[in-house]
Amino acid sequence: MTQLAIPANDYGEDVPFVIQKPDGTAKDLTGLTATLKVWKNDPATVIFSKTLTITDAVNGKCKWPVVSADMATLVPSGLTNVETYHAEVELTSGSVRLSTTTEFDLTIKASP
Repeated sequence: MTQLAIPANDYGEDVPFVIQKPDGTAKDLTGLTATLKVWKNDPATVIFSKTLTITDAVNGKCKWPVVSADMATLVPSGLTNVETYHAEVELTSGSVRLSTTTEFDLTIKASP
Protein backbone atom coordinates (compact mmCIF):
# COMPACT_ATOMS: atom_id res chain seq x y z
CA MET A 1 0.00 0.00 0.00
CA THR A 2 1.27 3.46 -0.83
CA GLN A 3 2.10 5.70 2.10
CA LEU A 4 2.12 9.49 2.39
CA ALA A 5 3.80 11.04 5.45
CA ILE A 6 3.39 14.67 6.52
CA PRO A 7 4.88 16.38 9.58
CA ALA A 8 2.24 17.59 12.04
CA ASN A 9 1.47 21.28 11.77
CA ASP A 10 3.44 21.44 8.52
CA TYR A 11 1.11 23.52 6.39
CA GLY A 12 1.48 26.14 3.70
CA GLU A 13 2.90 23.57 1.29
CA ASP A 14 1.12 21.65 -1.45
CA VAL A 15 0.94 17.86 -1.53
CA PRO A 16 0.86 16.82 -5.21
CA PHE A 17 -1.10 13.88 -6.61
CA VAL A 18 -1.07 12.28 -10.05
CA ILE A 19 -4.22 10.24 -10.68
CA GLN A 20 -3.63 7.25 -12.92
CA LYS A 21 -5.78 4.70 -14.67
CA PRO A 22 -5.20 1.00 -13.89
CA ASP A 23 -2.78 0.76 -16.85
CA GLY A 24 -0.57 3.47 -15.29
CA THR A 25 -1.42 6.25 -17.73
CA ALA A 26 -2.74 9.60 -16.52
CA LYS A 27 -6.47 9.89 -15.84
CA ASP A 28 -7.95 12.93 -17.60
CA LEU A 29 -9.57 15.03 -14.87
CA THR A 30 -11.21 17.52 -17.24
CA GLY A 31 -14.63 18.44 -15.84
CA LEU A 32 -14.14 16.32 -12.72
CA THR A 33 -13.82 17.14 -9.03
CA ALA A 34 -11.12 15.37 -7.02
CA THR A 35 -11.74 15.02 -3.28
CA LEU A 36 -9.32 13.70 -0.67
CA LYS A 37 -11.19 11.55 1.86
CA VAL A 38 -9.55 10.38 5.11
CA TRP A 39 -10.76 7.94 7.77
CA LYS A 40 -9.31 6.09 10.76
CA ASN A 41 -10.82 2.57 10.80
CA ASP A 42 -14.12 2.59 8.94
CA PRO A 43 -14.26 4.04 5.40
CA ALA A 44 -17.91 4.89 6.04
CA THR A 45 -16.78 7.32 8.76
CA VAL A 46 -14.81 9.98 6.90
CA ILE A 47 -13.16 12.36 9.38
CA PHE A 48 -11.63 14.70 6.81
CA SER A 49 -12.66 15.61 3.29
CA LYS A 50 -11.05 18.26 1.10
CA THR A 51 -11.58 19.25 -2.52
CA LEU A 52 -8.23 19.14 -4.30
CA THR A 53 -7.03 21.78 -6.74
CA ILE A 54 -6.69 20.37 -10.26
CA THR A 55 -3.47 21.76 -11.73
CA ASP A 56 -3.15 19.86 -15.03
CA ALA A 57 -6.39 18.03 -15.82
CA VAL A 58 -5.24 16.24 -18.98
CA ASN A 59 -2.23 14.77 -17.18
CA GLY A 60 -4.16 13.78 -14.03
CA LYS A 61 -2.40 16.27 -11.75
CA CYS A 62 -3.96 17.82 -8.67
CA LYS A 63 -2.75 19.07 -5.31
CA TRP A 64 -3.78 19.40 -1.68
CA PRO A 65 -2.87 22.89 -0.49
CA VAL A 66 -2.47 22.07 3.21
CA VAL A 67 -3.75 24.80 5.55
CA SER A 68 -3.67 25.06 9.35
CA ALA A 69 -7.33 23.99 9.71
CA ASP A 70 -6.47 20.70 7.96
CA MET A 71 -3.85 19.90 10.57
CA ALA A 72 -6.21 20.93 13.38
CA THR A 73 -8.52 18.13 12.20
CA LEU A 74 -5.83 15.51 11.57
CA VAL A 75 -3.45 16.06 14.50
CA PRO A 76 -4.74 14.62 17.77
CA SER A 77 -4.03 16.60 20.91
CA GLY A 78 -0.75 15.52 22.48
CA LEU A 79 0.60 13.73 19.40
CA THR A 80 4.06 12.49 20.36
CA ASN A 81 4.85 10.01 17.60
CA VAL A 82 2.65 9.30 14.56
CA GLU A 83 -1.02 9.01 13.68
CA THR A 84 -1.91 6.86 10.68
CA TYR A 85 -5.11 7.18 8.68
CA HIS A 86 -6.44 5.61 5.50
CA ALA A 87 -7.20 7.82 2.50
CA GLU A 88 -8.32 7.89 -1.11
CA VAL A 89 -9.02 10.44 -3.82
CA GLU A 90 -12.59 10.30 -5.07
CA LEU A 91 -13.46 11.56 -8.56
CA THR A 92 -16.91 12.96 -9.22
CA SER A 93 -18.77 14.64 -12.04
CA GLY A 94 -21.49 16.76 -10.49
CA SER A 95 -23.09 14.52 -7.88
CA VAL A 96 -22.07 11.28 -9.62
CA ARG A 97 -19.15 9.35 -8.12
CA LEU A 98 -17.08 8.01 -11.00
CA SER A 99 -14.17 6.32 -9.28
CA THR A 100 -11.73 6.34 -6.41
CA THR A 101 -8.01 5.81 -6.28
CA THR A 102 -6.45 2.85 -4.56
CA GLU A 103 -6.53 3.33 -0.80
CA PHE A 104 -3.31 4.64 0.73
CA ASP A 105 -1.99 5.37 4.22
CA LEU A 106 -1.70 8.97 5.38
CA THR A 107 0.69 9.30 8.31
CA ILE A 108 0.97 12.46 10.39
CA LYS A 109 4.33 12.59 12.16
CA ALA A 110 4.88 14.54 15.38
CA SER A 111 6.75 17.79 14.79
CA PRO A 112 10.07 18.15 16.59
